[in-house]
Amino acid sequence: MTTDDFYAQFNELPSVTRRIDLLWEILVKKDHRLIRRLVYLIKHPLLIENHNRFAAVLREVNQEAFIQPLFDLITETLPQEPEWILSTFWRWKD
Repeated sequence: MTTDDFYAQFNELPSVTRRIDLLWEILVKKDHRLIRRLVYLIKHPLLIENHNRFAAVLREVNQEAFIQPLFDLITETLPQEPEWILSTFWRWKD
């Protein structure tokens, strides 16, 4: 789906209230389906071609649900847990 497709479908919603409800679900409430899909990508980084763009998406969404999967992935990938990971994780979690 392209941005144009999204806007075309968005404009086809029967009322402004439904459009605002959709925006609320995606932008404010952070729809759990979106979160699950982003966590899936975190857990499968080889699927991602542009890691910088994906990191920018995660930063914009700013959701705590990503912290634990990212921490798990880093600790699984590295042979030992370096001190900086633990200190960064706990600082981030507070």
